[in-house]
Order: sequence, then C-alpha cells, then structure tokens
Amino acid sequence: MCKFCFTPLSFFILFLHNNSSFSQCTTIPIPLTQRVTQAAYIVQGRVVEQHGYKDAITGSINTLNKIKINAWLKNYQDREEIFLITPGGVLENRATRVFPSFEVAVDNEYIFFLEKEDKKAGDNNFRNQYPGQLQLLCYADAQGAILYRKDGYYDLFSEKPVTGTALFQSIANICGQQALTVSCKLYKPEMESIDPIVQSSCPIVFGSYPAITNAGTISPGDFLFIYGSCMTGCSVSYTGTNTQGYAAYNLISSDYIYQTDDSILVKVPENAGTGIAHVCAGLNSSLGVICNYSLLGINSSYSGFSQPIRQRYYLRNMNGLGGYTFLYNNNFNSNTAAANAFSRAISTWRCATGVNIRANGTTPISTAAADGVSVVMFDNTLPVGLFARTTTQLIAGATVTCSLDSTVWYLSEVDFQFNDPPKPGFTWQYGPALPSSSQYDFESIGLHELGHSIGLGHREAPGEVMHYTIAAGASSRAPFPHEIEGEVIKLNYSIVPTCFNPAGSGTPMMLANCLLPVSMGALTGIRLDKKVNQLNWNTYQEINNHGFSIQRSASGQNFTTIGFVPGAINSSTERNYEYRDPLAGEPPWFYRLQITSLDGQIKISSTVYVPGFKNNDWKIWITEQEKGISIFRNLGITDQGTFQLYSSSGQLVLVKKINTTSTNLPVNNFAKGIYYYRLISNTTIVTGKLILEY
Repeated sequence: MCKFCFTPLSFFILFLHNNSSFSQCTTIPIPLTQRVTQAAYIVQGRVVEQHGYKDAITGSINTLNKIKINAWLKNYQDREEIFLITPGGVLENRATRVFPSFEVAVDNEYIFFLEKEDKKAGDNNFRNQYPGQLQLLCYADAQGAILYRKDGYYDLFSEKPVTGTALFQSIANICGQQALTVSCKLYKPEMESIDPIVQSSCPIVFGSYPAITNAGTISPGDFLFIYGSCMTGCSVSYTGTNTQGYAAYNLISSDYIYQTDDSILVKVPENAGTGIAHVCAGLNSSLGVICNYSLLGINSSYSGFSQPIRQRYYLRNMNGLGGYTFLYNNNFNSNTAAANAFSRAISTWRCATGVNIRANGTTPISTAAADGVSVVMFDNTLPVGLFARTTTQLIAGATVTCSLDSTVWYLSEVDFQFNDPPKPGFTWQYGPALPSSSQYDFESIGLHELGHSIGLGHREAPGEVMHYTIAAGASSRAPFPHEIEGEVIKLNYSIVPTCFNPAGSGTPMMLANCLLPVSMGALTGIRLDKKVNQLNWNTYQEINNHGFSIQRSASGQNFTTIGFVPGAINSSTERNYEYRDPLAGEPPWFYRLQITSLDGQIKISSTVYVPGFKNNDWKIWITEQEKGISIFRNLGITDQGTFQLYSSSGQLVLVKKINTTSTNLPVNNFAKGIYYYRLISNTTIVTGKLILEY
C-alpha cells in the first residue's frame, strides 16, 4: 500500500448536486459529498469489456464490466482493473431491462464511486475462475458513475460539464486523499476546457429529414437521413433524455444503415430524446431532432446476427386473458390508497391504448426476480437515490425458418418496486387529491413506470408522463397523444401472429376492453376529388364525450391533428358524423380519431387509409408476373429519386437510383415476408410497405 500525505490546496468543494425536489425519472439527487464519504473506493477508468451473466439469486441477467483503471481517488489498491456490476443485460436469448437504467459503454471513461465487495453479488462463475478479482456495485446506482468527455465530466444532474482538475480536487478535499496512478504516483487529470473547442470546417451538415421522427424503432420511416459534405467516416451521437441533454449517446455500429461523403442514414436510439444530433466535430455539424415517442428494444446478436442489432420485442398474452396480470405484494395491498392509485394507473393505460394489463390477486413475494410472477411491492432495499424501479424480463426464440429478421423477443414478466417514503422529508400522495410541494404523486410515478413496462422509453416533454424527470408537487396522470401513439404502434405489431410462438410465450396480445365514453361504429374514408377527402363515422352511445380530434399521417405512424368535431356529450341514440379534409391534396393519407372525454380520458380509433389521387407522381407496387418491384413516374414529371428497400428488422437490402419513367427491380433473391421502402426525390419522400409472397 502506498500513501501520500494530503495537503489541502484550497477549501473549495464542488457540489455537483443540490438537494433538489426534482427527480431524474425516479432518481433523487445525491450530493457529491455523500457519494465520496459513503463510497468504499473511488476510481477513474475506462470500460474495456462487458459480458452478461445470470444472477444466482434473482435469475435476472446483469452485466459485468471490466474497468481498466487510470487512477485511484480513494483507498488505493494495487490493481490495474476492477469489475463493475450493472443491473440488466443480455445473455444469449435472455435479457433484463431495468428502469431507471444504469448502463456504461465500452471505450467510455468514468469516475466510479464503488461499494464494498459483496460476495453474494456478481458473476459466480467468473469469481470461481478469478477469485482475486473485485466485483463491485456503484454507490447510488447511476449517480455512482460520472462520464468523462473531452470537454469535461458529466454528472447525472449537473447543469454543465466540469473540468477534471476541479472535480478531482473536490473529491480530494472531501476524502483527504490525493489521486494516485496504478503505479502509485500522483495522478494529474487531463486539462480539459469547457470553453468552445476549436472545430474543423468539415463535416458540414445542410439538413435532415424527417423533421419529426421517433426514437428506438426499427421502422425505416423513422430513420434519420442527414445530408451535407465531408461526412465519410464520421460518427453520429444524440443528446440524451437521461442526462438533461448535456451528454451524448453514441450509436452501435449496426445503427448506421449507410454512409457516404454527402449523406448518412442512421437509426435513432431509444434514449435520443428531442435535442441535438452531432456529426463528428465540424463547425456546422449539429442539427435539431424532434422525437414524438420512444420505443424500447433489445440490442442483441441473437439469433444468427453477426453483430448486435436493434430488435423490437412483443407484448404477449401471458395470462390466458389477453396480456399480463400483476400481483400486489401483501404489504403493498394492505395500503389501500397505494393499491387504488396503481390500479387507476393501469386503467388509464388500458383505456387510452387498449394494452391488456390488469391487477388481480396478491402474493407474499417481495423480490424482483425472474420467477414468472409480476409483482408490485414496496421495497426499501433499493439503491440509495432511487424511489422506484421497474424490472422487465425478456426472452427470445428462433427456429430454422424463423431466424434473423423473424427472431421473436417477448416480454415475459415485470416487477415494480417503490420506496416508502420516496425520500427523507417527503411523502407519497396517493390521490385523488393533488400532491403538495413535499409530496411525490404516486399515481403519476406508477403511470410512468407502467409506461416502461409496456415498452415506452423516456421523452423530452416536460409535464408529460414519459418525460425523464418529475418534481415534488407535480402530477401527470394521463398519457399525452404522442405517448398513446407510441403504445398503439407497439400494439399494432404485438397483436398480430408472429412467425412462431416460442415455448412459454403464450399467443399474441389481445386488445383490452374498457368502459369508454363512446361506443363507435366503423370509421370510413373516401376521396371526393383531387384535393378533398371525407371521413364518416357513427356512434351508438356517448357518455361525457367532449369530441373527436381528426388525425392524419403519411406513413400510418406519425399522426398530426388537423381538425376537431364536437361530440354530443351524452347520447343514447345513433349519431352520424362527417369531416372533410380540404387540404388533403393528391397524396394518400392515413386517418384516425382521438376521442376525448370531458374528464380528459383519451381513446384512439382504428385507422383508415384513403388512396391518393390517381395521377400521383410516383406509384410503387409488386408485380407477380415479372417477380419484381415496379416503380412508375408519371409522364411529364422530371423529378428523379433514390429507392431504398428495408427488411422487417430495418436492414437496408436494396438501393437504386431511379432515372427513368418506368423501372422494375428484380427481387428473386429476397426471402418472402414484409419489406418497407422509401423513395427520396428532390420534391417528396414516399414511404410504404410491400409484401413478397412468391
């Protein structure tokens, strides 16, 4: 053991956190002083390797991260590496996802605040092979890791990055120890500057589309097309919802669909949020990105992929009643107000979207584990700084005929844990009264955590349910339209048959019934002429019905409200409604209704498709005789375009420049199934779906 005497260089202590009443998702700010004094070890190091393992106690999949140490900041050890345990991970066809999430990335550097070793935690197989290696948890979960980038260190709740010099000195002032290298010499952090970095003139970003997209999906219509110059070899990163927009998230390699000197096509990661996309470090290389919603998925190489690739997962009929049943732990159930608040949150999602979730029954189980039981519980053993956590278990299956694109990942179970009280000096407000400034709203937090359980990620939308943070005294007890839209998209592919049903996965989810303010007939739509479409629908009963918002979409995914028709409020007789869209123009459109009750409940109708006017510039269809994709450009139209075809998993399988009036693209070598296309021209973007059946 080597030691250096500590001589205070200043009395300045940098507090990265204050005792704020805001929470990052369900995380409470923990001051730097507390993290330094409570940590058994503090190190600065780089993540060099990761592997998933099955926890011997809970059966969940966690991740063991190998950390190459640059400096010991507290309680020096003669070690060049330690192993960090983070909750959640992927192991072959099993995955566990934990919210709020604590994930570190390979090649990134962090300062870690580490707990004392607990031999019950970690990878037992690895411990048996390497008994001398330390496997440690971070103190305060995600707040136990401060990310390093070239312009400084980013803490979870910090408003801006701080320099290593200031942060290392603050830690030294608190713990009375200087930072030491592995060879036991004084360590000096790199000299960062939080002033603007001198940037190169390349790359230059001219723009991107679509202007509004969605995060975490594998839908080609949501991929971000960035165009400019000098972009060969450039990486793309996104400001993230989990770091207040200050730190950026890098893409995995398979998220890049293609890249040239003048354009990049990339997927949008689930934690991108509404913010800024960065392309390398060019002078004009950032652009704004707006995300309506975020869908959670899995980055996995199962089954048969050569590298990890984004794969969506399905909601299933796991209880024989169409979906999932949650059991209340006996202690939780004895708190009637808490049970009622969580039940209201379940009903809100169920009625707003049709997602088939319910609570029915109790259990003595009080541990979040992969045990086949979905439990709602109070649990005061959560890491310091957390007052709620959702843990989802995911399983995948594949067969000889259903590999790669048709691998089926599905949600098998979910557990909810709540701290009681949420934090010292604060209490829960269970409703129906609104919370005071010293209370957190349990129904709002429950609604947020349920959103994660049914596949929704964080949004950058203050005041809305899936926004990444909520304040004491605030409440958000109803999903907003884009959040409903995201869950409906999730349901649209969860309720249809998959290539096969993996063992134990049940069958596709069945939409839930709910007592709604409106009993509706069919929604229909027709084209009246070159510019106008007409929608018609009828109701058989209306109870407190405020009215119908008319929503329109070019792709059937991103809907915009274009009009409103008042409801009858209360009616027990059949009523007929009509809406004309005078600005439809020639393109084809998808339409739906958002039905809103007087008390704010929202329900989305079925979707209707109205074809475009017969002289649309571009027509795309499958030709069985020629076994190909036909692309027709109307006579007299000089516009040229690029046709892109994607598999159902979002992989780009074909790119073709379209320069002639009529083009046929052979698809003999493609497997049967669903494909998506985008045709990008100088004046328009056309997207759609094709089914190869021969």
